Amino acid sequence: MGDDAIQVRNIFREFLFPNEKILWSGQPKTAILFTGPDIFLIPFSLLWCGFAIFWETSAIAVIPGDTPVGIDIVFPLFGIPFVAVGLYFVFGRFIYKAQKKKKTYYAVTDKRVLVLNTGRNQTLNEIDIKAATNMSKNVRRDGTGSITFGGQDYGILSFTNDMYANTGMDFFSRSNRVAFYDIENVDQVYKTIQRVKSDIS
Repeated sequence: MGDDAIQVRNIFREFLFPNEKILWSGQPKTAILFTGPDIFLIPFSLLWCGFAIFWETSAIAVIPGDTPVGIDIVFPLFGIPFVAVGLYFVFGRFIYKAQKKKKTYYAVTDKRVLVLNTGRNQTLNEIDIKAATNMSKNVRRDGTGSITFGGQDYGILSFTNDMYANTGMDFFSRSNRVAFYDIENVDQVYKTIQRVKSDIS
């Protein structure tokens, strides 16, 4: 076991029940990995950002020198938030996602599935491994992928959470769903969870 794996396991020690054992632990890959929703989000973000920049440059260019004081400031200022949002859609969300991944840790124990975020507000999401129903696995060609464990989101809320999950825009969602995103050897982790479920059933 490498030093990184030992460090990740040690991070979970304080959250374990008595006699609970970690069977697997890891972190998501921080490399830029596109998701299904990016098929929609990337062209949308380019259109948004392009229009916002066009608006901003046009607002600055068409204002004559004799424009009343205030108008010459309000028009350009109006476009700045839209440009900022557009730049976040195009670039910022990937930076945000990479930073979040660096502070996210995953573990499978003989009792639970754990997701720990050590950001500004430390959070631990967990699910009893016996309750890990409706598991869904997504695998890329290089063996990385994601595992989701269902949740209690319904209707439009479920659609919204699925759309924003792991895109760098997940602050728009409010989900109690537990998931491992962008992990290596996802098949092996999936089989580990299935084996534990079988052993305790």
